[in-house]
Amino acid sequence: NIKISFRNMEHSDALETYVNEALEKVFKFIEREPEPIQRQAAPIQKPAQQVQPAAPAPTLVNPSTGRAPVTRAGVLAAENAAAKKAEWDKPLPAGTFRGIAQFMGYASYSACVAEVSVQNNIVKINRLVFALNSGHVVNPYLTREQIEGSVAMALGAIFTPEISVENGRIKEQNLDSYPLIKLSSTPRIETVLVPSYDFWGGVGEPTICVVGPAVANAISAAIGRPVRNFPLYKEGLSLA
Repeated sequence: NIKISFRNMEHSDALETYVNEALEKVFKFIEREPEPIQRQAAPIQKPAQQVQPAAPAPTLVNPSTGRAPVTRAGVLAAENAAAKKAEWDKPLPAGTFRGIAQFMGYASYSACVAEVSVQNNIVKINRLVFALNSGHVVNPYLTREQIEGSVAMALGAIFTPEISVENGRIKEQNLDSYPLIKLSSTPRIETVLVPSYDFWGGVGEPTICVVGPAVANAISAAIGRPVRNFPLYKEGLSLA
């Protein structure tokens, strides 16, 4: 069987879960508590006596294309906005765990914080908090609707069986063999829009790509081991 990926989802799933796992090991090695919100910067900070004066923050727009390049400032701004909205510094109820992920693609910066609980290998996603910098936001209401729709698509992709090819044909012919997630499985969704007004980026696609790794990182925190296989039924996990 041939597994068919959905655009950038598997790329971001692999990258962000790997970064999360690697940095946990780094912080453990240097005997520091993880700082997931500043993870791009924290592991590479220089000793105080070697720190150079801060350079001006880079612009988020490429003058030749009108789109945002990948910058650490842009990535951290989206992550920090999501973390602030999710109240990352406040403790969660017992049995609830957080994960975070970011993605720069479709000319936008996006980030997601997931709050999950896991019992008997059944995952309940309690809350998803998104931050999006798409440069400009023409209609905030429709932008939030796009993000909410991306959640349903992304959760279906990471939990339900993948589409496969058998004897040159798609094996899953209809929704009886490729189920969609149910409304009861859709978590609470919150969104903060942080447009910088200096480029034009996408809306629905970028946020699809942060759902999987944010949820996987939260699950890893809950079960105490890395989550490396998608769809998550391969990890013995199912969605409540």
